Amino acid sequence: MADQAERLREWTKAQTTDAYLSHTRITAIASGKGGVGKSNFALNYAIALAQFGQQIAILDGDVGFANLDILSGVRGTYTLSSVLRGEVSLRGAFVTCYPGVQLASGGASSLLDESYAAIKLSRLTRELLTLQRDYDRILIDFGAGFGRFSSEMMGLSDDLILILTPEPTSLADSYALLKYISQHGRTPLVHVVVNRVVHPSEGALTAQRFKLVAERFLDVKIQHLGSIPEDEAVKRAIQKQTPHLVLEPQSRASRNIVQMAHVAVHGNELAQPPRGIRAFVERFYRKSHV
Repeated sequence: MADQAERLREWTKAQTTDAYLSHTRITAIASGKGGVGKSNFALNYAIALAQFGQQIAILDGDVGFANLDILSGVRGTYTLSSVLRGEVSLRGAFVTCYPGVQLASGGASSLLDESYAAIKLSRLTRELLTLQRDYDRILIDFGAGFGRFSSEMMGLSDDLILILTPEPTSLADSYALLKYISQHGRTPLVHVVVNRVVHPSEGALTAQRFKLVAERFLDVKIQHLGSIPEDEAVKRAIQKQTPHLVLEPQSRASRNIVQMAHVAVHGNELAQPPRGIRAFVERFYRKSHV
C-alpha cells in the first residue's frame, strides 16, 4: 500500500507544473446533520452557476448515501466510488446533468471509511488535477456530519458552504462540524446558507447568531451567503426528480439560489481569489498523508 501511495504522490507532483494557471475554485458543501436540504442546494447552486456561464463539476461526496443522481434524474455507469477504487478516471465517471454541469455520483463505499484513506485522498487529488483547465468551480457535496477523510477535504478546499436551518439542533451540529475542522488543520473561507426559513428575517437572524458564536469561540470568519425560504416547489421537484431551478425557475427558492450564484460570480462574496488545484495539491502534501 505504501508503494502505491508513493507512486500516486510522485505522479501528482510531476503534473503540477501548469497548475498555477488554473483558476478553478474548489468548494466544499456540508452540513452538521442530515435532512437540511444540502444536496438539493448543491445541485441547484451548480445549475445556477452554470447559467452565469461557468463550467461546473459537482462530486457527490456523500458516498454510500448518495442522492444527487436521484435529485437530478441522471445516472451514469460509474461513480465516485469507482474512481476511488481506481476502476475509472474522474472524467469517465462524469455525466452531464445540465448544460455546463458535470456530475459524478457517489456510489456504495464510504468516503468516511478510514481504511485506505491516504490512498483514496491521494487518488482523488490526482484526479482533480486533471480537471484544472476545464472547470471554473468544483463543488464537492459531502455527507452530513464529519470524519477524518471528509473534514480534511473540507479544510483543503478554497471555501466551505455550510447549510443549516433555524432549528437549534442544526445550529449545534453545524458548530460541532466547524469546530472539528478548525481543530484538525486549516479552516477555509466559510459561507452560511440558511435553508427553510419562514421569513427573510429568520434567515438573517439565524446566520448572525451562528456567526457570533463561531467567530467568538472558534475564531472563524463567517459570511452569510443567503437564505432559502420554505417552498412547495422544492418538494414537487424532488418528487419529479428534476432540479427545481429547471422545473420551476421562478419559484422563491430558485430565485434565491440564483441570487447567491450571481453574488458568487459577480460580487464580492468570495473575498479571496481561488488558488487553483495546484494549491489544493500542495496543501494536501503538506499534511503528509502519504
